[in-house]
Amino acid sequence: MGRKGGKDNPIHKVIVSDFLIEEVPVTFGSWKEYLTSTGQFAKYRWGYLLEQFVGKKSPLNPDEAAACFDSSTAMYGANWVEAVNYCNWRSVRDGFVPAYQMKSEGGRTTVFWKKDASGYRLPTEAEWEYAALGGAEGIKSGWFRNARLTDYAWVEKNTLMVSKGLMVSIDGIYGSRKVGLKLPNPAGLYDILGNVSVWCWDYYDYKYYNSSPTRNPTGPSIGRQNSTEEPAYDPARIRVARGVSWSSRYPDNVLDIITWRGGAIPDYTSAPIGIRLVRNP
Repeated sequence: MGRKGGKDNPIHKVIVSDFLIEEVPVTFGSWKEYLTSTGQFAKYRWGYLLEQFVGKKSPLNPDEAAACFDSSTAMYGANWVEAVNYCNWRSVRDGFVPAYQMKSEGGRTTVFWKKDASGYRLPTEAEWEYAALGGAEGIKSGWFRNARLTDYAWVEKNTLMVSKGLMVSIDGIYGSRKVGLKLPNPAGLYDILGNVSVWCWDYYDYKYYNSSPTRNPTGPSIGRQNSTEEPAYDPARIRVARGVSWSSRYPDNVLDIITWRGGAIPDYTSAPIGIRLVRNP
């Protein structure tokens, strides 16, 4: 896991237990169903997403704003706590035991992970990287060394062009793309390298890789972005986001994307971060 020479990303050995992972990230169609079922549709940030990411002036009617998002495109704009709530909702809908318990106190939500539950959950950072590499066969083949990123992912290079300093969408669409249009990786996963980033379970600590356990790491006990946050600022709840989005400026290097790490605080929504579900087999 990780990559040689990375400042906060040294390569190290990791073993992960079996897990199930969805072929595609959560779409806006499923997200709309969740919001409607839980009474959140009308008050969701449809207008914000439109103006911030799509560049369209938002209509006052939330139904009209939401209709601007194609149901088969990758969902983005949810914060980490919303992602956890979505996991529990899907679990109940599909007859599984929810993986998360919530406790709210003093304006802060604490989330507990029931690791033996059958329900949907967010991947750990190690699970995500193993899946992005293509699992055991993908790692063995080394496909990522010669693969062209734009064949597998939506990133800025094949989504946007720069015209006189302005960002212009190549095909008239700005924002996430329909899932499953690019090639899958050797594990059969679509859009895991680009289109949207996804939330992981782990807290993000820039130097965690130096002390990560070998078997099934689940992240540090607290999050921090860099050495200037010693001790980490409050709320020290920075969670990992992995993969990149349609607007990311990255070289055409698959391994760079697979090993890149980032983090955001749980109520952060100003980013194209989505959800990809996993659960225990």
